Amino acid sequence: MSLDSVYAFLDHVKNNNLLQKEIASLRGGNSVDILLMMAREVGYDFSRDEYHQVILELAEGELSDESIHRTAQAMGMETDKMQ
Repeated sequence: MSLDSVYAFLDHVKNNNLLQKEIASLRGGNSVDILLMMAREVGYDFSRDEYHQVILELAEGELSDESIHRTAQAMGMETDKMQ
């Protein structure tokens, strides 16, 4: 598992309209777990923490801390680890 795997999965998603729609429909506290399963089904293996780290790296400078916090909570992520 690695951060590279998360980035590779995100690149894969960019080119897959069906996967984009499935991910966009995710809601609730288990959204990240479902996303991790979806990633594994198409050959990408990474942890919840690795996913969180990449999302924070990508969001840095793009979103306010409050926006990141609200989005993370909506996806069921523990925001205390994200500070």
